[in-house]
Amino acid sequence: GTASTAYVAFLEEESQFTETETLAAKEISIIPNRDVSLTLTMPPDTRFIAVKVGLRHTKKRSQFLIPIASLTTDTPLTLSVGACDVTIIDGIDTKLVPAFTTKLKYYQQPLVSCL
Repeated sequence: GTASTAYVAFLEEESQFTETETLAAKEISIIPNRDVSLTLTMPPDTRFIAVKVGLRHTKKRSQFLIPIASLTTDTPLTLSVGACDVTIIDGIDTKLVPAFTTKLKYYQQPLVSCL
């Protein structure tokens, strides 16, 4: 297929991250050059949003464990899924969770060359 697949899960503990696909609240097919928008209801005890994306072009996986404390209230969480990488475009305030911001700078690099 030509679609990438994303799993979104709401976690109470960081240790549940390895179970993202099993605990996923939603599995999403992402078609190139098409926007996907969805609204999910977070359970009250959620501390993290886990996102795992299987990238169709590279057959690699990109993943994020996003602390709820880093989310902004004025803009939705927005991700960009490319052929080789996934980046967070909007919806987090990097000043709220400095340790998370440091990880983002490292992990939001392209996984492989797309040449």
